[in-house]
Amino acid sequence: MKIFDVHIHTGFNGSWLKRIARCAGVYFTLNGLMHEMTENNGIACASMG
Repeated sequence: MKIFDVHIHTGFNGSWLKRIARCAGVYFTLNGLMHEMTENNGIACASMG
């Protein structure tokens, strides 16, 4: 199944979100996002502003 993720956060410079992502084992960077999308059959996403 292909995924369109409609709720992502892209404030990659935010220290608070980086801390939470680290605890969850997520690499909170553009490359990390691209990796997660590829690994989970993501074809598109929409960023929360």
